[in-house]
Amino acid sequence: MADKDGDCLADRLQLVDDKKLRDVVRVLESTRERGAVEPILAALRPRLRRLRPERPLTLQRLLTVPLEAALVTGRDGAWSFVVDRSRLGELHEVTLARLAPGLAAALEKALLGRLAHETEAILEHGRSFWPAAAEALAATAADEALPERLVVEQRRAADLLATASELVPLLARLPRPLQFLEDGEKELLADILALALGGSDDRCGTVLTLLLRSTKRPAALVDDLLAAVEPVDRNRLRPLIDRILAEHRATLDSLLDDVADRPEAPVAQVAEAVERVAEAVDDEAAAAAELGRRAGVVAETRYLAAIQDLTAMRPLPAGDTAAVLAGVRDRETMARAVAKLGRAAGRLVRGEAIERATGDAVNALVDSVRDLAGEATPEAHVRIARLIEILAGSDRAWAHLSQHRT
Repeated sequence: MADKDGDCLADRLQLVDDKKLRDVVRVLESTRERGAVEPILAALRPRLRRLRPERPLTLQRLLTVPLEAALVTGRDGAWSFVVDRSRLGELHEVTLARLAPGLAAALEKALLGRLAHETEAILEHGRSFWPAAAEALAATAADEALPERLVVEQRRAADLLATASELVPLLARLPRPLQFLEDGEKELLADILALALGGSDDRCGTVLTLLLRSTKRPAALVDDLLAAVEPVDRNRLRPLIDRILAEHRATLDSLLDDVADRPEAPVAQVAEAVERVAEAVDDEAAAAAELGRRAGVVAETRYLAAIQDLTAMRPLPAGDTAAVLAGVRDRETMARAVAKLGRAAGRLVRGEAIERATGDAVNALVDSVRDLAGEATPEAHVRIARLIEILAGSDRAWAHLSQHRT
């Protein structure tokens, strides 16, 4: 699938309703051509995290659990201690092919009816599966004539699987997002880092990457990471942490480039990118200053264009109930995305232009009601007030309704 076609499909899928999106994703995830559909799934992943669709706990998904936070896509930029998500299908195939006879069939039978969010089922079956999978994958990396980069990646995956029976339960007990840890959670962090320090620098880097990618504000976690280990180990971890933070900033830079280069990128996707940059600027003001400046320009420009597009959508006249409800939902979804982008932009720029454009948009929405013919006025004002509330707050929406009570 060409990149351009994949981008267009991902953008169209952002607009479908939740049920249809779940159905499409179920089909995409079942394909053997995982590398081809991965860019589409990557673009949808922020929305999927909010939807939390029910998925069956398959053998492939059980194998992926210990690797999940270390998976990256081509759009994520260059990371040192990760596994390429587009090669998941290959990892699954070579691992399952080398398992002891009968093990895969027995596990598949045991997993029938279990769902991917069932932590107890994951841990129960993972304890027997992950060590066997690690041996199978390590043997493949040693035996096959693979490029060095792939050998390193397969060994990294095998190392994670070998420690997964201890590591995954510890990670599961940490809060999400991973920040503002309590004392008991800091003890968990010490146990996790002890597992990492018991292996190579590659294992340390991979576990640190798992942790730092599990929070929107990785730099805020660094002090807790370093405090959880002995002073001699801090010297070992500090260079790895600095490297991972730099890679995090590079990823945000790449993410920002992607939405900046695509005027057709959905507003929600732009808002997600800008919000992540704003978090990095809060954490690393000096290191991320230029990144924040660029994100502010992108956010303000897209906000001004998006809010104009929103106000250009005329209020829905009375008519077919299903069509009206669908139209109302579409407008409110767009308004929420625009408002989120405005909030993210406000963290990076002074905001006068955004505030002025929001005021103009509210006035345009109010004026648009007057243009309706045959619309029940109270209903139209309620719909417009809902958009005003999303964009400018409840006080401004109530002020509009108070003027049009009749």
